[in-house]
Amino acid sequence: MQYRSIVITERGTPEVLKVVENELREPTSEEVRIRILATGVGLTDVAMRYGYYPYAPKIPFVPGYEIVGMIDKIGAGTSRVAVGDRIGALTVSGGYAEYIYLSERELFHVPSQLDPAEVIALILNYTTAYQMLYRTAKVKKGDKVLITGASGGVGSALLQLGNLAKLKMYGLASRKKHEIVNGLGGQPIDYKSQDLVKVIRDAEPDGLDFVFDGVGGEYIGRGFKVLRKGGKLVEYGFPGFIPMLLGYLKLKMLDILPNRKSGEFFGITAQYIKDKQPYFDDISKLLKLLKPVSLSIPFSCSSCSIFLVRSRYECALLIRSISLNGLEINPVAPISKTARIAACESLCPVIMITGSCAVLWSSIERTFCKNCRPFISGI
Repeated sequence: MQYRSIVITERGTPEVLKVVENELREPTSEEVRIRILATGVGLTDVAMRYGYYPYAPKIPFVPGYEIVGMIDKIGAGTSRVAVGDRIGALTVSGGYAEYIYLSERELFHVPSQLDPAEVIALILNYTTAYQMLYRTAKVKKGDKVLITGASGGVGSALLQLGNLAKLKMYGLASRKKHEIVNGLGGQPIDYKSQDLVKVIRDAEPDGLDFVFDGVGGEYIGRGFKVLRKGGKLVEYGFPGFIPMLLGYLKLKMLDILPNRKSGEFFGITAQYIKDKQPYFDDISKLLKLLKPVSLSIPFSCSSCSIFLVRSRYECALLIRSISLNGLEINPVAPISKTARIAACESLCPVIMITGSCAVLWSSIERTFCKNCRPFISGI
């Protein structure tokens, strides 16, 4: 059996990405094979493709910084996970694929009632934001902060988490993104038409407690200007090695000045390589903030075991949590696709009609009761 992955074959534009076929092998000792359900796509992947990222593997390689998946098979000596477990991982690479092989030490459990597409956003962007807020800055209620690149992935995560922490936040973004910044609890500043330093000094004469800067360059110096004495600038997210090195040197120069202001560079990958446990502690807290998918079933018939759900993911949840007619549902049994019918995410014996997402027990050929026939015929 084979599976597909996307490989960076050389440095360059998206055209260097190639789909390749791989042989699906058995996992080695203490290794697990994971069927990927979701993977993130972000600026770091682009930086890797152009050869700018210091933690990228040697080309050719499969990009993909984070994954959510289901364990398909486990190797000998594996004890923390089992086949069928929903897991997540900060992979740095390897996520652009249908399957991935990882050590169980790299995995954290993901509750089955959470949407993989929402969990994937937590693994890199939101954990980066969370760790900068609580491990690097150690924010507290009422702190005043500036977030550059506030409408981006990490920037919007900082706004959302900062709003929960009841911070007073200013967000730097283009005017067309101001609605996003406002909606996430920040006060927007237009980096094109407004003087950042003047706006902040007019609004906060005593200065800010923290600046979270993911842009670099001139914004490092501007960020220091708007800090109060005792304030800190947290730098993160440079897309390339040279900008990162220059930014780090500039940050250190400003940090040693006798102005009682400090600066610190944050890199989640370096922290993760050094000690994984803080990452696992923080992602578990973030997972608790996600709302589980609600199984709202507006139509059901016990005679035919028909359920109307709102999405493919709810379909997958439904067949994992319900025993129909006293029969246990096998979540891994294969099923062939027919006209207007698609297999659920978990490839179980329950199938659904695409479009209306009606979940049907066993097969479409089943004889339905008189109450359900009009409903089915109208789908």
